[in-house]
Amino acid sequence: MTYSRFVHFATILSAGMAIASTSVLAQSAPLVSGRVVDASTGAALGNVEIILSDGARTTTAADGSYRLRALEPGAATLNARRLGFAMISRSLTLANGQSYTVALSLTPIPVTLLVQRVKDSSRVVPPGTSVIDRTAIERAGARDLGELLRGQQGVTLVPRGGPGSPVTVSIRGSSADQVLVLVDGTPFNDPMSGEADLSLIDVASIERVDIVRGAQSSRYGGQALGGVIVVTTRRPGSVAPQLTFGSGQWGDRRLGLQAAANRGVGERLLSALGGVSWQQNAGNFTTAIPVERGGGVTRRLNADTRRVSLNASGSAQRGTTTFDIRGDLFDIDRGMPGSIVQPSRTARQTQRRFSVTSTLAGARSNTTSIRGSLGVQRQTGRFADATPPFGTPYDQAQGVTSVIGSAGANTIVQRIAVTAGAEMRRLDVSGSGLSDSTPRAVSTGGAWLGVSRVLANDLLRMDLGGGARADVGTLWRGAYYSPDLHVTAQRGAVRAGVSWRAAFSAPSLGDLFFQEGVQVQANPALRPERVRGELTLSMDVDRLALFGMQTTIGVAAFRGDIDDLIIWSPDFRFIWSPNNFDVSRRGIDASLRIAMPSNAFALTLAGAGVDVRYRGAVLDGQVIYRPRLTGSATLEMVRGTFDSQLAMQSTGARRTVVESDINQLPSFQLLQLRLARRVDVGSLDTKLRLSVENLLDQPVAMLLDYPFPGRTWSVDVTLRPHSRRAARRSTTARSLPPSSRHNLR
Repeated sequence: MTYSRFVHFATILSAGMAIASTSVLAQSAPLVSGRVVDASTGAALGNVEIILSDGARTTTAADGSYRLRALEPGAATLNARRLGFAMISRSLTLANGQSYTVALSLTPIPVTLLVQRVKDSSRVVPPGTSVIDRTAIERAGARDLGELLRGQQGVTLVPRGGPGSPVTVSIRGSSADQVLVLVDGTPFNDPMSGEADLSLIDVASIERVDIVRGAQSSRYGGQALGGVIVVTTRRPGSVAPQLTFGSGQWGDRRLGLQAAANRGVGERLLSALGGVSWQQNAGNFTTAIPVERGGGVTRRLNADTRRVSLNASGSAQRGTTTFDIRGDLFDIDRGMPGSIVQPSRTARQTQRRFSVTSTLAGARSNTTSIRGSLGVQRQTGRFADATPPFGTPYDQAQGVTSVIGSAGANTIVQRIAVTAGAEMRRLDVSGSGLSDSTPRAVSTGGAWLGVSRVLANDLLRMDLGGGARADVGTLWRGAYYSPDLHVTAQRGAVRAGVSWRAAFSAPSLGDLFFQEGVQVQANPALRPERVRGELTLSMDVDRLALFGMQTTIGVAAFRGDIDDLIIWSPDFRFIWSPNNFDVSRRGIDASLRIAMPSNAFALTLAGAGVDVRYRGAVLDGQVIYRPRLTGSATLEMVRGTFDSQLAMQSTGARRTVVESDINQLPSFQLLQLRLARRVDVGSLDTKLRLSVENLLDQPVAMLLDYPFPGRTWSVDVTLRPHSRRAARRSTTARSLPPSSRHNLR
């Protein structure tokens, strides 16, 4: 039996085993429970990681309460930690049949605003920023980051084909290389193209995603002209061992494993997390040929994908000081089928990416924190076609080594919060896929400063802030300055804000030095893109109780013209190349979520209208492939162990030819259905998930001549051990005699 068939067989077998599931018998073991509060205010603290030295772990509820059981009696160390607070430890001696109450108080430390490891979910986020926490990730049922971001306000995803194909992102009409994607502070964007392939980031490793819309160069530098997607990976203390495998249409097979370990050593907490995933897709689907291309039906060949990824992270924490290290490896082999009118059955792409990043953070006092990080990344790629549909055979290779270092500090001076930092990046480039004029080393550097002040009374809270960043680099002349001014006012659940920002985005190495080929030509004379003043007005309403339902609203209107926007487009000879164009850009995006307090039912609506229009006397009209209108509607229902999700994404019409509606791509709507159920299979907590993409089997395409597959199904099974809290919930402290209770402070 082949490995692929084994995964397919195991998926179906697990679904059948769920029918004959059994439950786990509770055991009488030491019970530790209590409540965690903020030492400075006495307020309850949720999302605090509670970890025993024997491996037992849990997270506090919103009221600060927690409960867990230890497997082994004897001496143990109880550790409690949460981002923004100093970790504390308590020594215990546990015995079977005993119940222990341990009340804990955490001392707050300054939260490092300059880090890309995102703030805790209880913190207030700026207007216009969306947060997807781990609870929402579990509920969404997505496999990768691209699927997770579907339907988000102002976000447009651009898949390049069927399952396993690359997926890039646009925010508020931006190009894909104008959106910076950070994974634990490290840029995930391809150093050659500037784009980030979201299909490579598995959601199993994600704790939280922040979507920061609009110009963000004042903090994050180049590539943040359209926005930033900040991915925070899971902390080892909050992860249980997990095995996931699945099977689906078009030869889709996947397997993933994740495990974590924790150990308390005195006042130190050591933790590690590792994961591996494998995926393959045949990708050979049948699709319709557009009428303007002659009509008919064809089969999409050479669209297969094989991907293996490994990740490992470790953390050591003592008091207010934390050291983190993370490594990732991606190995990808893809077919490049080409367009449906000029298909290639022999073109291949192979890519390997390895990265490791270490970070040291800590507090110097109650008002000052510092952080430093160093990361190294190596990426190699090869593109080859022995029998292309036109032109001569080619075999090109390229490699980029990237070193990124950053340091910064936060402090409070006279009630004004100040953050400052600097970063440096060096790229060493090699390979045959670039022109002879490509520099072999590229360096960039930036420094930023930000200040903010909070003014508050019983009726209103106001946040006043500003900052600026300067960036220099060997690919452009002089320095680029990106200022930022913003004001936010909040009363109760309603918050409104106004911001004015500037931003820039430098051309990618691929734009400047891509080796010329048939119908492709680079442009080494490209200038950086520039937003000189983006004005944004926004308003949020956070979980307002109306008619027994929780209502959340987000609305933002923006205007920010772009000078020298880089657009790839064909000339009169149909040779594609990048050029600079001035464009006007304005729009509005909004979202509405209505949910029952128990989250048993939720309806989410999101939409955006973005006008990105050529500015000047030569060209006019919407920029090619930018839809003016996008929208989504998602209905979620939870009943016991069963939950379902029905989602619709709508994409408006797109131009494919400059200043012409010839071959305009029509608008389309896609339906997705996801069904999931949690069951007990022996000692395992099992989740079965069925997903159906393009439910109505519509022949559509985001890009001309690069169609999506029709109706596509997949089945996934996730196995994890029962949590100690859930497995033994029947044995509570109430069943024990009063004399067995102990209070520890």
